[in-house]
Amino acid sequence: MAGGVSIREEPDIRSVLQVLIRYERMYNEALRASLHEADAIATLHIALELPGARRIRQAVKLVAGAYYQVLADFLGHRLRPRQVCFTHAAPANLETHHRVLGTDLAFRAGFNGIVLASRALEAANTEADPILRRYAQQYVESLAPTSDPSDTERVRKIIEVLLPSGRCTASEVARSMGVDRRTMQRRLAQSGETFSSLRNATRSDLAQRFVADDQRPLTEVTQLLGFTSPGAFSRWFRDQFGISPSQWRGVGQGATDTQLG
Repeated sequence: MAGGVSIREEPDIRSVLQVLIRYERMYNEALRASLHEADAIATLHIALELPGARRIRQAVKLVAGAYYQVLADFLGHRLRPRQVCFTHAAPANLETHHRVLGTDLAFRAGFNGIVLASRALEAANTEADPILRRYAQQYVESLAPTSDPSDTERVRKIIEVLLPSGRCTASEVARSMGVDRRTMQRRLAQSGETFSSLRNATRSDLAQRFVADDQRPLTEVTQLLGFTSPGAFSRWFRDQFGISPSQWRGVGQGATDTQLG
């Protein structure tokens, strides 16, 4: 794989992940990964654009396992992730998960991905050659010139990661992007968006997916979407969809996995 040629020469783990994310469409057209860092915590967020919840579940496991193996190859025994997260429920048998991904697993989380300390990403790649790195980058870019994600896409991904923390504010998202709040808002305005509109749209997409899962308590959905109370979530949901979350769930409004992914 061309990406493998490049990551072998990257100077540290952070650069390795950034290269994999930048050229992800070379090896998986459906993959949408992103890396976010805040408060000394790094979150590798994994998303897939595939129809059907079951297909996504299996594919996410494979991608998480692949990224975990990349980290393990470079970090070895130093790899100590805080958590490996999945949005789906825990399977009855976790033996394979533990063998491939370790034991620090979180199911029914607000996102799929790997959480680890930011300092782990600073670990040096002792095999890297800075001269070969330059040629490797040129080679990969000649095969698959890519465009960086838009500011709108970046903001939506960061919002999805920060919502469960209760700290999904414009200032926090801007800080994750490495800019100030005013700069972020100006960039979003160029696409006709605001932080509030993107947070609301992201919540709406996630709410439909989470509420449709009748095994997930609505109190848990409240927390995953960053609301301070079930009442606040219920009022917001009614404003968005015209009925309460429990009514939506009761009548099966959009509750098919294939529709909600």
